[in-house]
Amino acid sequence: MSSVFGPACAMLLLLCALASNAAMGQYDKMSSRSGGTRPNFTVSIDPPTLSLAVYVNVTTEVNVRVRLCYGQREEICSEHEPRVQELVTKESPSINLSFPILLPCLCVQVYYAAHDAVRTTVCPFKTLALDGKDVWRTSYLTEFEKSLKWQSRCPHKPAAALCWRNQKIPTDCLAIANSTLLADSNTNNPVIMNYNISHVDKHPNICVKLSLNSSSHAYCIFKEDLTKWHAEVVPASQHLQVYIRSPVPASFSAQLCVIQGQECVTWGAVHSVSKVNEDGTHNKELHLPFIHLQPELCVQVWQTDPLLYSWRLFCPFSSHERWGLVAVATAIVVTSGAILTYLSYHAARRRLSAWQLRYRPVLLVCSSEQTDQLSAVCALASILQGDLCSSVHMAHLASRGGGVADLGPLPWLYGQCETVLAAGGRVLVVWSPEGNSAYQAWCGPTAEETGERQIENDQRGKEKSEGEGHHMEGSDRSMEPSGVTTSVLRAALAYLRGMLHGYGQSHGFALVGFEGLCCSQDIPKELKELPLYQLPCDFRALVQELHYCQADTRWRFWHRLFSTMQAYRVADKLAHKLQLHMPAAQA
Repeated sequence: MSSVFGPACAMLLLLCALASNAAMGQYDKMSSRSGGTRPNFTVSIDPPTLSLAVYVNVTTEVNVRVRLCYGQREEICSEHEPRVQELVTKESPSINLSFPILLPCLCVQVYYAAHDAVRTTVCPFKTLALDGKDVWRTSYLTEFEKSLKWQSRCPHKPAAALCWRNQKIPTDCLAIANSTLLADSNTNNPVIMNYNISHVDKHPNICVKLSLNSSSHAYCIFKEDLTKWHAEVVPASQHLQVYIRSPVPASFSAQLCVIQGQECVTWGAVHSVSKVNEDGTHNKELHLPFIHLQPELCVQVWQTDPLLYSWRLFCPFSSHERWGLVAVATAIVVTSGAILTYLSYHAARRRLSAWQLRYRPVLLVCSSEQTDQLSAVCALASILQGDLCSSVHMAHLASRGGGVADLGPLPWLYGQCETVLAAGGRVLVVWSPEGNSAYQAWCGPTAEETGERQIENDQRGKEKSEGEGHHMEGSDRSMEPSGVTTSVLRAALAYLRGMLHGYGQSHGFALVGFEGLCCSQDIPKELKELPLYQLPCDFRALVQELHYCQADTRWRFWHRLFSTMQAYRVADKLAHKLQLHMPAAQA
């Protein structure tokens, strides 16, 4: 009896074990080692918000524990903070969990809050596209003397290779050919990778680039004191000179290359030097000739014996270096141009000094002897003669023996006009309402002009009578031009009319009016053909008109340039000076 009962019990135990192992990957009701069951639950994920929800489907009140973890291998899921959250189905059958970084090995464990309960692990992100940035942020690289230890949250196996960091652009790391590092994965812990760097040139610009799928990240971990040899590249005529210094005997090689994208394509032959410092010297030289200068031309230098992986890159003609050369060349050109312009300016100024400061002679003809008019005319004459060094002729300033009283108004005026115009000067008739009255009385106004002038004169008479009272008669007599002023004005008008009707031109004649003392309505139609300068606002144009030039055609450009510069510099100052003598300023 006992012989039959023993095999039957063994067979029953074997069937139970097979049933338990077949249901291990499911998370509905199943047997556990303690005889209990597993929770029946569902997981819904929301990757944009970095959260997921766990819903437990139970009919009775139970306590369920839920936690996030990293599935590093089948039987191991490492802890994730917060470690465990407890869910009471009576209060709520679901719970929301958030996580800071989304990794493919992120999993959810759900199990009953009982001792030695069977845990069900679900990894819903296995099929999610890998984000390399999250992998690099959650991984660590540790340097040892002969190896690098890379540790991550998930069991990834990135490929490792060397690259050269461009100091001008720190984000660039040029790939180094044939520099893949040998990897040794830890069988006990799949999230740890070891890379052999025992034969790597540990220069600060040499970095380790880890690549995983289409993402990569460069770790520049070597320090300055780890490098064993030094090199320097100096540009020369049609070649590059490489100077190498090593504290121990070693052999080196160098080759030209051209940067194209993320690599430096080799160009030309390899040049080598053996056993640096073996003969007691501290430096060895390599001569690398080139036929023509390529853009982004560089030099690769590496140690061949004993062999060290990787090379060092020297780019004396890189675009960033050339920008410095371009800046220096631009500064030299600008400085040379400024010096040349300065010397040309002073040379032209010395050349043109004979005429640059000279102004045309001027004949001033007054049309009124009112106090305001005479004050303004005298100020203008003083400025022209004192500040502009121009020869000024005026009836009131005529010297004895050749004045108006000795020669008569007409001969004196004709002689002065011939002299001034022959010297290239200008005849400036200072116009006023009194001058307009004298002109109408001398040449006879038209009927239309007579009516307009009569209305204006009546209006002015009324204003004067209201302001002056019983002094009206004496004031009217004082405002009338004197015999000399009237005679000279009539002689000038006769000379001007002769030029207008006889020669058809009035070159050399111009009208001058002072603001507040003369307006455009006071100018007869016949004289409106003449240039009119309202002072002081048109003083700059008058200065340019009086500017005198005897330069030949070769210096015409410089004359115009300096004439304009001088007019702008002098006119504003003199206009302000003249403004002080105007009626408005005096008031």
